[in-house]
Amino acid sequence: MKKRIGWLFGLVVVSMALNAVAQEAAAPLSFGDAMPEVQGVVWWKGSDPMAAEEDARPDFVVYDCWATWCGPCIQSIPHLNELAEKYAGRIAFAGIAVWDEQDNVKKFLDKRGGDMNYAVGFDTDGEVAEKIMKAAGQDGIPCAFVVDAATKKLLWYGHPMTMDGVLKSMVSGTYDPAEALAALQAEKAIQSMMAEGKWDEAQQLVDEWTGQEPDKAAVFSLWIQVQKKDVEGAQRALDAILQSEVKPTEAMNVMGLMVLALDRFPDSAELQQTAVAGAEKIAAANEDDLMLQGMYWYALNAAERYDEAGRVADRMLELAWNDPEKLNELAEGMLLDEVGAQYYAQADRAVKRVRELLGDAAGFNMAEFKLAALRGEDENVQSAVDRLLALEDADPELINTAAWELLTNRRVEKDYTAPALLLAEKAEALTMGENPAILDTLALAMFKKGQIERAIEIEKNAIVLAPQYDFLKMQLAMFEDALGTNEPDAVPPEEAVDVEEETVQLEEAVQVEEAVEVEEEAVQVEEEAVEVEREMEEIEADTVETEQEETGSEQ
Repeated sequence: MKKRIGWLFGLVVVSMALNAVAQEAAAPLSFGDAMPEVQGVVWWKGSDPMAAEEDARPDFVVYDCWATWCGPCIQSIPHLNELAEKYAGRIAFAGIAVWDEQDNVKKFLDKRGGDMNYAVGFDTDGEVAEKIMKAAGQDGIPCAFVVDAATKKLLWYGHPMTMDGVLKSMVSGTYDPAEALAALQAEKAIQSMMAEGKWDEAQQLVDEWTGQEPDKAAVFSLWIQVQKKDVEGAQRALDAILQSEVKPTEAMNVMGLMVLALDRFPDSAELQQTAVAGAEKIAAANEDDLMLQGMYWYALNAAERYDEAGRVADRMLELAWNDPEKLNELAEGMLLDEVGAQYYAQADRAVKRVRELLGDAAGFNMAEFKLAALRGEDENVQSAVDRLLALEDADPELINTAAWELLTNRRVEKDYTAPALLLAEKAEALTMGENPAILDTLALAMFKKGQIERAIEIEKNAIVLAPQYDFLKMQLAMFEDALGTNEPDAVPPEEAVDVEEETVQLEEAVQVEEAVEVEEEAVQVEEEAVEVEREMEEIEADTVETEQEETGSEQ
């Protein structure tokens, strides 16, 4: 069994939550209140801007609460740098790491601290999280707090990617905390309606709000219509967005919604054309943004415009050319089942570049392994398997994933059951038979080798460990059906193919259902929206508890 929801879908889920900062209805700390004093912030880069001498103090200070494990936080860093440069002398910026470990923050700063062109501190005692974040009703990050340096009053809080207009109005002297709070409360009311699935009521509030913030209202409207599965409403919302200029701070949200619309309305040619045109417009304005280019690539694939998608894939490789981690992510994304064999060449370039950058330190590379299996390169597949089997500190989950890839990827034309069985047995030994996901993989390998009785025994052990997952029981039933109609330790190849195809069909149904649940969760968990990076990891990884329901067409 292998985690299924991949890089591309993850981009969409993350983007859907970028602009939804969780907030309680009656938070004790609000706009215009005195900013609480906190102790225990250790400044590892620069110093607290508020501690500067009065004649060197800026007009305003932005404190960005972030963490090393938070993807949207990291994605916000370049934008914070741009704002810090734009408003130098008027607005000072500082990042405070919350809900994190000191060692993690130190390692991050050692590696990427040079990318943060502002002061960075760490909330050692948790007072920032308690006295500021919690007091303001903010339980998600990133979250920026803007403070008047002279009066030390809190003027605004929210996602750092959405504060451009706020900062502009502060510098120009037109900012009104009361009006800003009213706008935030209106947005909160809309989000609450959406979280409860009250789409018509939410749309009514959006219509009333349109005159105040038409661009943002159009984005909310598209979100609502996509969730309602109203193709005509979604088309109107898309048209409204395309007629306006998509702000850089809204680009991720809008692109994510367009990709979701493509997935949700595959039979509407007009909407597909409009959504792709919108994605193209955003991508053209953000040529150096790898994530937005990746989402545009996904949109083009959804519309089966593969030639254009190929050119975008080339651009993505250029942007990630010196980053091995990103290159590996791109290669794996390009090898997803849904894409087919369109991007083998780009994936090959990516994995070769990783080897060039890292040499022997690259170790086992899943994308490289998968590409070799897809191409039927027996020598390279066996070499990778031998490398995994020889590792003393091998990761059983990694070994299991490799075995599952060989067993279930329908585009792998050659029979790699024998090496897959060796990998599955190694993973099972490392986990001492206590991981149901690994047992499931081993059972399938045994089944495909014709050892049905042993496969049934192992699958039953997996069910004992995870009785709540019906898919394990369905697979067991298929094994037992095969045993009832064939010899105990042998199954004709045609029968095995029939059973395997049935397995894939059932798993596809599970994957589709799970994917829909994840999309809906991105809307429903408004109170945790900005922590969606961790939610996505739970959905993707769930290595022991929920992997089987997440696997879809690859399990």
